[in-house]
Amino acid sequence: MRRFLGIALLVVLVAALIPATVAAEAPRPEEDHNCAMYVAVSDELPDDYLLSDLIEAPNSLKAMGERNVDGWGIAYYENYGDTPVLERDAEDAYRDSNNHYQTLVEEINDAKPQITIGHVRTCTSGCCAKGQRTVPNPHPFSIVKDGKTWTFIQNGGQNKPRLRALIGDDYFNANPPDSSGVPVCYNGPGDDENLIVDSELWFRLIMKHIEENNFTNVEAAIAEAVIELDKAGETGGRNFVMSDGKTVWTLQLYRGGQLHYLDSPDNKVATVATKYTSENLGDWVRFKDYEMAVLRPNKPIQVINLNVPVTVTPNRLIRNRDTEVQVALSATADFNPANVNRSSVVFAGAQAIRSEQDPESGNLVFYFNSNELKLHDTLNRQLEFDSKNQYGVLSGRDNSGKPFWGSATVQTINMCVFGR
Repeated sequence: MRRFLGIALLVVLVAALIPATVAAEAPRPEEDHNCAMYVAVSDELPDDYLLSDLIEAPNSLKAMGERNVDGWGIAYYENYGDTPVLERDAEDAYRDSNNHYQTLVEEINDAKPQITIGHVRTCTSGCCAKGQRTVPNPHPFSIVKDGKTWTFIQNGGQNKPRLRALIGDDYFNANPPDSSGVPVCYNGPGDDENLIVDSELWFRLIMKHIEENNFTNVEAAIAEAVIELDKAGETGGRNFVMSDGKTVWTLQLYRGGQLHYLDSPDNKVATVATKYTSENLGDWVRFKDYEMAVLRPNKPIQVINLNVPVTVTPNRLIRNRDTEVQVALSATADFNPANVNRSSVVFAGAQAIRSEQDPESGNLVFYFNSNELKLHDTLNRQLEFDSKNQYGVLSGRDNSGKPFWGSATVQTINMCVFGR
């Protein structure tokens, strides 16, 4: 007797087709921040640009240090692709009683590094001596992957047990946090995990997704990490700045702290900061929640909305675990499947086997090998593809290179056994 398993699955996705720019929002009342961040990308920095933004401007990073007193940290890549130089201190950047911050900024202002990342801390997690100025700021964090040194800073706060569970033991043990070597923090196995800063766990979760994407689609990997945390119930602030030494990615997702960006008219200088450095908003643009930015040399800042829905139709009956999963993308006001670069589409870690245009509906239909799908439940457990309440991420690019993606929730509609 031969038996075949027949399973009908419904795949519901939301995705984002990405506008290159967004309109500025109306100013709103200032909000308190846990930490403040800054990044500038340029190989043609104007004279004293960093001196102004980091020290002299009304809302410079130094000025932000007046209320973020738990140390400062700076990472800079002198040239794109270099190993970064990292400096940090327990003293706040505003008081700067040892003149460390002033001296470093003057040095890098003259050197004009091509990527400069700065952070002033109000500690809320991990190793923390709040207000005592005794623990050096562990931001920026760093890790070497894919032959590059990645750096990361965050503004916000998240649930550490949730992050730790999503990272999983295997990835955590292979890539243990090191708190940037700050002695009183978590420095590796055997130390108290309560000393880990939540920001470094957020960094590890993002890097896990980047590795799973083979370092080829960082934007989709970040989207996956955001979606994964959302599905796990996370509501804490997740603003970050991250760089691999050639590109910078930022995320705005924190109801208590706003990021802003400024693009020079000639696209030679791209800047993102928690607080616009000038006295007034001026030409700075305020990010909205769920907006990611990509900063690349000599290109306009690319602003990506992770929260724009696109309708995707259900897939058809799957008869056994060796057959194909079908996902069809349908046109909406925000999304035109005809513009999709078909070779770029990935679902749940699998490349599309083939694609076709449905002549009746006009939908763009993609086929995936079910054995290659890496679907998870909301506790990040990888399960058989016919389990309930699983999800994956579909990602791709349109023909102009703009990315789109969304989460895919899979539910078993029915299951029946055929045979005699």
